[in-house]
Amino acid sequence: MKKILITGGSGFIGTNLIDYLLENYEEVDILNVDVANPRNEHHKSIWKKVNILDKEQLSIIIESFKPSYVVHLAARPSLYGKSIEDFPEIVEGTKNLVTLCNDISSVKRFIHISTQLVCYPGVHPKSDDEYSPYTFYGLSKAESEKIIRSIDPNFKWLILRPTNIWGPWHSSYPYEMWPYLKKRYYMHPGYDKSYKYYGFVINVCYQISEFLFNIDINKINKKVFYTTDPKIPSEDYLNAFSIALSGKKINRIPRFIWYILASFGSLVKTLKINFPVDLGRYFRTIVSESLPVEKTIELMDYHTNAIKLDQSVKLTVDWLKNNIDEFKNDKKK
Repeated sequence: MKKILITGGSGFIGTNLIDYLLENYEEVDILNVDVANPRNEHHKSIWKKVNILDKEQLSIIIESFKPSYVVHLAARPSLYGKSIEDFPEIVEGTKNLVTLCNDISSVKRFIHISTQLVCYPGVHPKSDDEYSPYTFYGLSKAESEKIIRSIDPNFKWLILRPTNIWGPWHSSYPYEMWPYLKKRYYMHPGYDKSYKYYGFVINVCYQISEFLFNIDINKINKKVFYTTDPKIPSEDYLNAFSIALSGKKINRIPRFIWYILASFGSLVKTLKINFPVDLGRYFRTIVSESLPVEKTIELMDYHTNAIKLDQSVKLTVDWLKNNIDEFKNDKKK
């Protein structure tokens, strides 16, 4: 029996990971530790409401459950924190969790889920411990990685850095990006290609499960890997969704007009006025990313098991039409 402790299992990746493990592995005993209720009602029986900042309560749970594997997902993902103190669950929570797991002999493998934002978008890190964080969220994740590295050298851990992960149960895309594409409000800046790493969440769950159970720990111990699909032009991803939701490809406007609108958006945001675009979003849209994802794909039979973009979009749109009010009417047409 594989006993798996997942922190933050009520979140986007965590919900999908629990589904994936239950569907693909027969002998798994999963415990989700999270302050939030599970998004999937079927997961309530394996959920404990625990704040990982409460070290005493967390210790009781870990000592009682005695996990063999730990996946640390608990975090508040946000690009808009004002300081690293806005992310205590990432820094202090990680310190609590890894310290306790280090003292439990049952733990065979600890996977810390970080983020690509520990390095600035467009930067290709030359080593696992190169950092140039983007946003305070990225900084907090960089600090959490350093905490993992400082633990007992006999403790077996690895760090996974998801990129831009999408799919069913996403926190914001069903209410922001995908409705914009459906209504054709989205305007793509310019005509030059920018390359991104978009990871379909089920493919990422497959990668996490491979790192959990199927890859020799000696090959991956104390190393960093990116979890994602291979990079593609951002327009390919956006067009796939736009066609599925509206029947048409994305609209485009000259990049300089997008830049002017983004500059205006950043200006009015200083006055606490919401605007759909700002300079930060403009930068994230046009920058091409470069990450060492080959290390991940070479370790597993990715190309055989990965769900392709068109099927991934279909699965996500079907989920939207069954679960999100704004899309349910489309199912009736």
